[in-house]
Amino acid sequence: MKKIKLPLIGIMLCISTAMYSQVGINTDSPKVTLHVEGKPDVTTVPDGVMAPRMTGDQLKAKDDVYLAAQTGALVYVTQAVTMPSVKTAKVDKAGYYMFNGTTWKFAFGGKDDDITIGDLIYYHGSIPAGTSGAGTLASSYLSDLPVLGGFLRLDAQFNSSSAGTGAATTFNPRLYNVGTSDVKIWVSEMSTHTGDSDNGNIKLSPGAYRQFDDGVYLTQSHNETVTFDITIQEPEPRWYRVYYAFRVDNKSTTGSSDATTTDSNASDNTRELFLSVQRLY
Repeated sequence: MKKIKLPLIGIMLCISTAMYSQVGINTDSPKVTLHVEGKPDVTTVPDGVMAPRMTGDQLKAKDDVYLAAQTGALVYVTQAVTMPSVKTAKVDKAGYYMFNGTTWKFAFGGKDDDITIGDLIYYHGSIPAGTSGAGTLASSYLSDLPVLGGFLRLDAQFNSSSAGTGAATTFNPRLYNVGTSDVKIWVSEMSTHTGDSDNGNIKLSPGAYRQFDDGVYLTQSHNETVTFDITIQEPEPRWYRVYYAFRVDNKSTTGSSDATTTDSNASDNTRELFLSVQRLY
């Protein structure tokens, strides 16, 4: 009879794995099914966990082996597929992809600055209320305004001061193409609609903008909330709903109840921007 000798550590590892169904790498006490400990103090050793890497075309070639049982599989795609199949239709950039049982969906990594379907983003910023002019944009003061899809920036232009108290349209919502190629968009307003319905199949070149409303009320005493939908077809179909609210804070509590507060010094007035964006598709 042939005898096989096993090191004690191998026996213990087998016993540990069988008893607890947990595996540890660089640790003797795994806390979960697979526990990986890095070596943060060893500067010559890279830490991390790498999923299988392949091109989009190589992933497409495996279409037949990815079925419902492979739901949840994660891979890293190094470049987009050239001739997409049904399963790889959304493999259009480098990054991590998760198989949902039917198709591969972008998960994270790579170059994707967009939100995922169903997600919401929220934004708030403050800018002076008295500044105005053709070149006065919200982005002149707020450098981190939301950019949808990595190329469509939500912005605003102020044609006059918003620090007054009358009914004046001082705010113009805009969309800027901050990408490097032409894009085509569709915009439809759900509120403050005043006949601005000619916003279909709009081409925007890099650096260009679309102003889709003829003016929104914004002063100490008057304000509106602009709600609109944006759809694009390329690089993939996307649908966003945007809630766009500017308010003027006059920094005063002087005045009667249930009436606009009065302010003798408008120099400290601010435009308060509130933005919520949801990706619907």
